Amino acid sequence: MRNILLTVSFVFIFSSAYTQLDNKRIYAGLNYPFAIGDNAFEGVQNSIIDLEAGFDFKALGPVKLGVSVNVMFSDGNPNDLGLPSPFTKTRSTLIQPRINATLDTKALPKLRPSIGLGYSFQSVSSDLKLGREDLGIDEKQSFDGFNVNLGLRYDVFSIFYLKAQYDYIRLSKEEGAVDSDFFRNIGLLKFGVGVRI
Repeated sequence: MRNILLTVSFVFIFSSAYTQLDNKRIYAGLNYPFAIGDNAFEGVQNSIIDLEAGFDFKALGPVKLGVSVNVMFSDGNPNDLGLPSPFTKTRSTLIQPRINATLDTKALPKLRPSIGLGYSFQSVSSDLKLGREDLGIDEKQSFDGFNVNLGLRYDVFSIFYLKAQYDYIRLSKEEGAVDSDFFRNIGLLKFGVGVRI
């Protein structure tokens, strides 16, 4: 229920902001993410791709307020943690909606530092294997938690940019899951390219 309310709230903010666009600064990007830090996500997941979309809807002096969302797809092997596991492969989808503020000033004509705050949703699907036999069982789990991110964009041209971004995610405690910082903390470093319209 909490996930539904958060998603509905984000959609409401997103649609409301769409009617108040200052300069129609819509953007979309493609990133390559790396899991970093001492956590299970770094040990298990081999990130594949991260997609980004958003827009700035309000300018307050040199600061532009906006909303964005990242969707990351990754896979991995739980046995890479060094502990025996009946699961042979995991696939993860991580959705990160957020509100962000970007500094746009003449003092930094091409650099755009930003900060964001949001709530992340992770869906994990695992294949179960007994001995050498693949049982064909697909176990699914869902996690969520607060997300803080710091980004730096470099405008190569007026519509094309390069970007680096760091995300810290703190997953909430889930019943039946291990309650440990090792499993609940996620650190992501992303490098990518994008276009602005």
